[in-house]
Amino acid sequence: FDVPDTCNKYVKSQFIVCLINLNYDNEECLIDELLSNDIKEIPDEVNLVANTYYGKQNWLKAKKLYLLLLTNVADYLVYLDVWLKYGNCCSYLDEVEEAINAYRNAVNLDSTNCEAALSLVNILKKNSLLFEEATNVIRNTLSSRKAQPLNTDIISLMIHECLIEFEQQNYEKFIQNSRLLLFGDFLYVLESKNINQLQRADSRAQRAVVFHQILEENDFEGQEIGIESLEDDDEEDDIVETTSKRAIMEKKNEIKSSNIQLSCEKFSFNYNKLHQNLQNMIFDIFLKLCKTLVHLKRHSELLMYSFGATVLPMVYERIDWNKAIQFSCLVACILKKDGYNAFNILKDFILEFKNSNKLWSFVGIVIGLCPSLSQQKFFIRLSAKYMDHLPLCMINAHFAIMSGTYRYALVEYMNCFKQNPFDPFINLIISITYCHISCQKYNTKRHLLVSQSLVFLRRYIKFRGVCQETYFNIGRIMHQLSLFDLAAHYYKKCLETECTFPKQKEVYDLTRFAAYNLILIYKQTGSHELARNVMREYLTI
Repeated sequence: FDVPDTCNKYVKSQFIVCLINLNYDNEECLIDELLSNDIKEIPDEVNLVANTYYGKQNWLKAKKLYLLLLTNVADYLVYLDVWLKYGNCCSYLDEVEEAINAYRNAVNLDSTNCEAALSLVNILKKNSLLFEEATNVIRNTLSSRKAQPLNTDIISLMIHECLIEFEQQNYEKFIQNSRLLLFGDFLYVLESKNINQLQRADSRAQRAVVFHQILEENDFEGQEIGIESLEDDDEEDDIVETTSKRAIMEKKNEIKSSNIQLSCEKFSFNYNKLHQNLQNMIFDIFLKLCKTLVHLKRHSELLMYSFGATVLPMVYERIDWNKAIQFSCLVACILKKDGYNAFNILKDFILEFKNSNKLWSFVGIVIGLCPSLSQQKFFIRLSAKYMDHLPLCMINAHFAIMSGTYRYALVEYMNCFKQNPFDPFINLIISITYCHISCQKYNTKRHLLVSQSLVFLRRYIKFRGVCQETYFNIGRIMHQLSLFDLAAHYYKKCLETECTFPKQKEVYDLTRFAAYNLILIYKQTGSHELARNVMREYLTI
């Protein structure tokens, strides 16, 4: 294209912009003509062309023009937008040092600008040696904007600050910053009395009601609908016309649950309006917070933050996040040895994930913390619905054997045996149950029961293999049957056999237990010298 020399420079720059937007390849000669003039006389035209290249993601050409402006026009050195765009171009071109310098200049021009701070922090985080500078940039920017309301940029900076502290393993500051990020408008939820109320709530709807009551107690302005309005006669009459009594209660719970959203319309900032990526990052910080508290063994704080997070409006509508938070509450209760609340949480998981073997491992842990009659009744009702469910049959049998009703336990164990006859544990536990029944006072067929016990014990040895565990269990059954010579023989075999898991001897080694039982046999039979020898060899520190 031939543009007359008499044409105005601004018009010529606009013509170049049109060519760039139309993806013509012959605009460079026109740009060279434009740049043949003194840059100080045409800074706006050059900036216009540079912005066009920037919008078309032609980073190399945009960078060259921005660099010309910054090196030749003093007025553009104080333009924050130019430094930011120049830094972005360098960043896309993997020119890290130049990008860092550009972002530093932008931050120095305006320390309250979150976009400049975020750009600098993102590129500094790529170098672990510059974490401290990134942290200082975030703190300076946040401190300069304390009086301003929350917005997306400030929250992004808070997220990056938490992530940097976590990567630096500065756990105390990470916990403090995460607490402020997650519970900024809800810090009063973390009070002990409120956490206790949330622990007693059995469902999401009940927790929503508790949260609404907490808001009322703290005179929160955002409340517009009270729970009392649910009791209006007119509304209930309308519901009665179309639903049953049970549907009425479900409708009320649904309306109560929706109050979380209605109560949060006037917060300083509604996290529900954040972009999904930022919400995911915030929830990721919550998970990191939970892992950190477990690592530091601060179980009380884990319990507090986990139950507090169950009523956060941001997570309330996300079912997957609710499940993760519920699991965190479960872990916190287990670590606090609170079996009652742990089982209340676990019930929902059992109903939904009844085929998960990992879940039944947690069930065993929780029952071990606090076995109760209510738990036994729950599993009996559930087994009536799922009669051939192996873990349910096993748990009901365990409860029966703990309560001394061995025949009912035997029925349940036999149901398990029919489903998996080659499991060594099932064969062992059936053998133990027969042994218990044979030791009862009013049995007339003891020899038959002992023979049956030995049959299943033989199957256990066959499927488990000869090892320290099998020798100990055989010795333990013989010990209970008062066959002391056989029990002593197998205890000695156990002492002579190496642990199956040599790297985890402190957990799985049965030497001390076998030695102690052998000492009891020796003492009972009057062999005190032999008992002292065993104690000296195996139980001396």
